[in-house]
Amino acid sequence: KVIRQTLATVSGTGVALDLGVGTRIGQTSIGATIQNLGPDISFGGGSYPLPRQIRFGVSHGFLRDQLLIATDYNIPSTYYRDIRVGAEYRPHPVLAVRMGYRHELGVSNDPATGFSYGLGAHVGPVNLDYAMTPDNEFADVHRLSFGYTFGGTQETAEPKRPEPKRPAAPSPPAPKGPPVI
Repeated sequence: KVIRQTLATVSGTGVALDLGVGTRIGQTSIGATIQNLGPDISFGGGSYPLPRQIRFGVSHGFLRDQLLIATDYNIPSTYYRDIRVGAEYRPHPVLAVRMGYRHELGVSNDPATGFSYGLGAHVGPVNLDYAMTPDNEFADVHRLSFGYTFGGTQETAEPKRPEPKRPAAPSPPAPKGPPVI
């Protein structure tokens, strides 16, 4: 990825790479990522390292995947580590109700620690999401996002083709010869 930052009249550009790996075992998904691998960014005559982030996560589906429970452990290079736990419940295929909790490790009374919640609606290629998260510098942050997925929607099952009709077994031939009385 290409990163470009501008602050007043000073700007910097850099490149970075994100790597990830994941697997699914039954209803459980396990994954890990490393973000922002790359050289420092030259910015205003100085050189600054990218904010690297390492994440490990696991999730498990319950109730025929209507309920998803997930947790992840984040190791940022520039801030405190944290643990996040969340749940998503889908009472209907197009509606998702979400709740989560984030805890900063190594610091007490951090306003970024706390509960978050949200709602989502997904109809075909269109999705609409709302989320509230605590923030450490301002009041709670409310986010509203709109998305569109290009290239179609979720894969649908291939329709079943009718099996070809097999010809019935031929009936035995009629007896030949004179009729018997």
